[in-house]
Amino acid sequence: MARNKVSKSIYFLSAAFNLMLLFVIFFFLFKSSFDFFSQYDIFAFLLSSNWYPEEEIFGIFAMLVNTLVTSFVSLFIAGIFGVLIAFYIRFYAGKKMQSFLFFVLCFLSFIPSILYGFFALNTISPLIAKLSNTSGKGFLSVVIVLSIMILPTISLLTYSFLKEQKNDYYKSALALGLSKEASIFVVFKASLNGIYSALILAYARAIAEAMAVVMVAGNQVMIALGLFDGLRTLSANIVLEMAYAQDIHKLALSACAFILFILVLFINLILIVFRGKNV
Repeated sequence: MARNKVSKSIYFLSAAFNLMLLFVIFFFLFKSSFDFFSQYDIFAFLLSSNWYPEEEIFGIFAMLVNTLVTSFVSLFIAGIFGVLIAFYIRFYAGKKMQSFLFFVLCFLSFIPSILYGFFALNTISPLIAKLSNTSGKGFLSVVIVLSIMILPTISLLTYSFLKEQKNDYYKSALALGLSKEASIFVVFKASLNGIYSALILAYARAIAEAMAVVMVAGNQVMIALGLFDGLRTLSANIVLEMAYAQDIHKLALSACAFILFILVLFINLILIVFRGKNV
């Protein structure tokens, strides 16, 4: 009985600490953003694409669009391959191959983002530059590196969900005379809740990514309209300018961070609501 109370207390304190940390981060970002918006029009900040800190002109619309679009396209690409890899490991690979691929995915998920960026800078961007006669840095490079980064997350979460499921759907479908592929499709439909969760979490990671994006984006404050156009995202903007930002410029970057925080929080709330409706 006493041991249960101790365990319950530890779990409660851990949850309380995480909740407190969330509110501390929110309060800090909200306060800095409030100070900024008391000096600068919020609609000009959100709806303008002009970003000239030396003239105290701050508009994040282009960077916000770039952040959302590159993350979504990356999610679409990585989602297809990530889910297919998870189903291959679960239903087609042998035990040794399962262990090997699971180890590879875990290892890829542990690699720091700056290493992915360094890899893309020295391999992907030069290849794109050679094929397109451009700098090689831009929308396509960002999408490729983000896709590579979030693919292991999608595969691991989807595979874990499939592994935890009972084989009732799969075995029942086989017993009814369906082919292996048709039976796997039945499992796929039954697993959509877990797959959606994996995709949403991966999207949140892609939105907040900074270091890898900075190295291959070209860092131009404009909406990327082509595959080879340079761009800048919100997180990359913070990384590039925070070191030398002063006064209202620093507050503007804090407002960028607050917008990112709200985006990630909103995505996680969607996940919570969605999972709640499908329990």
